[in-house]
Amino acid sequence: MKELGKKEKAARMANAILKEVKKGVGVIGGTKRKNDRRIIRESDRTLLNKNGLCYLHRARGINPVEIEEYDIPYRASPEMIKKIMPEVSYISGLSIANPVARLLMHDFSLERINEVTLEEILKNARVPIVVDILWSEKERYWQQKVEDFRVSLDRPHWILKIVDLDSPWITKGKDGKAKELSSLKKKKYLSKIFVPEATGVEWVVDYGILAFLPNPVTRKKVAVVGGSHWLSTFALNAMLYLVERIPEMNTEIEGSVDSMIWLFDAVWSKGEFFEAIFRVTDNFGRKRKISIDPIGLFVLDPHSIMEKDS
Repeated sequence: MKELGKKEKAARMANAILKEVKKGVGVIGGTKRKNDRRIIRESDRTLLNKNGLCYLHRARGINPVEIEEYDIPYRASPEMIKKIMPEVSYISGLSIANPVARLLMHDFSLERINEVTLEEILKNARVPIVVDILWSEKERYWQQKVEDFRVSLDRPHWILKIVDLDSPWITKGKDGKAKELSSLKKKKYLSKIFVPEATGVEWVVDYGILAFLPNPVTRKKVAVVGGSHWLSTFALNAMLYLVERIPEMNTEIEGSVDSMIWLFDAVWSKGEFFEAIFRVTDNFGRKRKISIDPIGLFVLDPHSIMEKDS
């Protein structure tokens, strides 16, 4: 069999993800910004669909996604979420910004979607990587309801945290290729927390997740894309289209193709479900460059995730 070229690998991986996304509907989460009347920003709403810049500047050979998208309002009712859940194939935003992601990534009943606290979701994770806050802020925010964070301007410092090391971990080796760590090395060397960095105004380093998780209703694949902040949410959605340049933003995106090649090598033949974490940096120069670099991923057993169902 002829070995695939780099661009072919990247396109094959991207199209495999997008093929699953196109089978259902999208759920768009968001958090409120100062002086913004809406919770869902326009930049969040149009990441993948035909009105978005990522769609417009997708790489050749990448199939477009045209799916129905739902904005999830503040305190969306359990009945609303239950109604759309069987069709969900794409989620933008993690468990703070998007209650549907919250349902997939943590173990609690749908009826408590608006009542669950930060403490509860952090102590009842279904997946190895979750959104957390710095330890110094826990006393202040621990008992607050997660849904209320979406409309609060007073927020903690969000980080990503590894809470379970049992699943196989595939990382990026010194040669740039995918490499599985032994259990001993995984526990000894793998960083447990990933803390974004800011200038005081903008995020210059952010961490994001791209995952395929099982829909709890249908067991079909759901693509979850999101980050601690807007930077990585935007970058990883652009990566799905292998976007390398967005002229309207005077921005280059470096690493979208290489990251998808790495993802292909890491999971193409190893499993259907995974949770990957990426580091995203922004230089804010005259010619802006956003860079994406994979840190690693967990290969997930869907049965072990779903058996935690409430």
